[in-house]
Amino acid sequence: MIQKTHIPSLFFYNFLTRKLILKIKKNIPTRNAFCKLKVKGHIAKAFNNERFLQSMDDSFPNDFFDWRLIATFYSALHYISALIAMNNLRVPDDHKQRRRLLDPEGENQLNMEIIPFEAYIELYDYSFKARYTSYSIDISDFRLILIKKDYTQAIEDLNIIKEFVHKRGLKLDN
Repeated sequence: MIQKTHIPSLFFYNFLTRKLILKIKKNIPTRNAFCKLKVKGHIAKAFNNERFLQSMDDSFPNDFFDWRLIATFYSALHYISALIAMNNLRVPDDHKQRRRLLDPEGENQLNMEIIPFEAYIELYDYSFKARYTSYSIDISDFRLILIKKDYTQAIEDLNIIKEFVHKRGLKLDN
């Protein structure tokens, strides 16, 4: 004699599966909620970089311009990344992808205007130069004048980026 095992009905199985899926979905943030978190994170990082810049300006007015240029670029990068996330687009993993996404003559998924795009590229170039060009510790007066000029221009470029993302609806108030 064959013994019958108790097999739950297919209806009951589907009912439990649907209930479990609904419970899981309630605890998973929606894409929109996830994007809002990313926006906040990028803005917080940009603000943090700008606080660093202010502390460097206050504490070391004639030093560390390489680090200031790097922090200025990464502030801009995080403002742009926040705008990308706010538009429910995937934030690029690297500089080449981000540049392609922003290029007014390329993908331009954010409808980037030429002036903020050029400001972003100039900031990238300053940052790259600061990271990979050796500035001697005993920087000459001439080099100090040049790097201070680059930093002044970088701050202007950052303000162009901030104005652009603000016009596109990104709230920059703390």
